[in-house]
Amino acid sequence: MFGWKDKFFSEKKKASASIEELAPGKSLIYRLPEIYHGGIGAFAVIELNQDFPKNGRKYIISTDTAENGNPKGQKIRRWDTNKSKQIIDWLKDKNATPFN
Repeated sequence: MFGWKDKFFSEKKKASASIEELAPGKSLIYRLPEIYHGGIGAFAVIELNQDFPKNGRKYIISTDTAENGNPKGQKIRRWDTNKSKQIIDWLKDKNATPFN
């Protein structure tokens, strides 16, 4: 009956699980729409904070510019959080799509 809601929540659960299963040294990359390319960047990069729990929050969200359609490798740290739901809500707000 409410299939569109079920689809959204299952995608949200999958995204949340992929964030929570991040291994140290690995990252998730999402492509941002072109409207953000000149401002915050073309890609959102989600990583585990190597200093957590001693210092800071669990996840670090950075942005990166594009070079030949791929992340350039010059990340700019934007914010951090302990909750994967906050990351998912931000990605949804920006209409980001998975890159890797």
